Amino acid sequence: MQFMRYTTILFACVAFLMAACGSDATEKANSKGKQPLDQPIPLDDNDAANYTTVQWLDSARDIGSVRAGDKVDLVYRFRNTGDKPLFVHSANAGCGCTTPEFPKEAIMPGKEGTIKAVFNSINQGPEVSKSITVIMNTKPDPNHMLVFSGTVKQ
Repeated sequence: MQFMRYTTILFACVAFLMAACGSDATEKANSKGKQPLDQPIPLDDNDAANYTTVQWLDSARDIGSVRAGDKVDLVYRFRNTGDKPLFVHSANAGCGCTTPEFPKEAIMPGKEGTIKAVFNSINQGPEVSKSITVIMNTKPDPNHMLVFSGTVKQ
């Protein structure tokens, strides 16, 4: 019984310390009502003031014909066409054969960014059509679909 009491007190102290410790930059920015540029703005449908627009320079790729087991590098380019920093919140592949990578820093207005992905063709095919869902602080829709297709030869 005594052990549980000390465990509870220890847990409460650790939780308090974790809550009390925060990023100095985040605290300063939040105290002024601003979001630090190195952190994505939370997606909130009621906060359109922090949303921007995006132009996809390429959102569909044809990988052609690849041999089974080959890895294919993909790059999708986009441009921030709005007047607010653009943040990529996530990039998720439709299956485990594709591994997306996205920028963690803000893409400033007028600048370009890329979503990169690697497709592993092992156990795929013969015809493949895959997708990557990207979520950004963009209007009118934060959801974007990137696709690629091709043939895997066994």
